[in-house]
Amino acid sequence: MIVLVVALVLGVMIFAGLIPIGGGPGGQVVTGNLVMWGFARSSTVSPILTKYNEQNQNITVSYVEKNPAAFDREYIEALANGAGPDLLLLPQDLIWRYKGRLTPGNLGPADYPRSAGYVL
Repeated sequence: MIVLVVALVLGVMIFAGLIPIGGGPGGQVVTGNLVMWGFARSSTVSPILTKYNEQNQNITVSYVEKNPAAFDREYIEALANGAGPDLLLLPQDLIWRYKGRLTPGNLGPADYPRSAGYVL
C-alpha cells in the first residue's frame, strides 16, 4: 500500500509540474533537491525513491522517516525556522490537522517558500 501511495504522489507531482521533467523556461534544465517527511518506514520508501532518482537525475527526492509522537513539535519548529520539508507523506487525519500549514500542490514551486509542504 505504501509503495502505491508514494508512486501515486510522485506521479501526480510530475504531471502537475511540481517536479519538472525535461526543462524549465527557455529550455533550461531544472535541477533541485526535495525533502519528503513521513511516517512510513524508510526501508519501504527508499527503494522507490532510489529508482525515481535514478530515472530523474535532475531532481533528487530524499526521505526522512519521522516519529509520529514527535512529529507535531518537529514540523512546527522546522516551519518556524524556514527548514520544513518540501513534501509530506501523511495519513489523511494529519492532512486535515495541518491544512492551515500546508500549501496545495496545484501551483508551481516558485509560488511557495522553500519550507512549504505540498498537498496533492
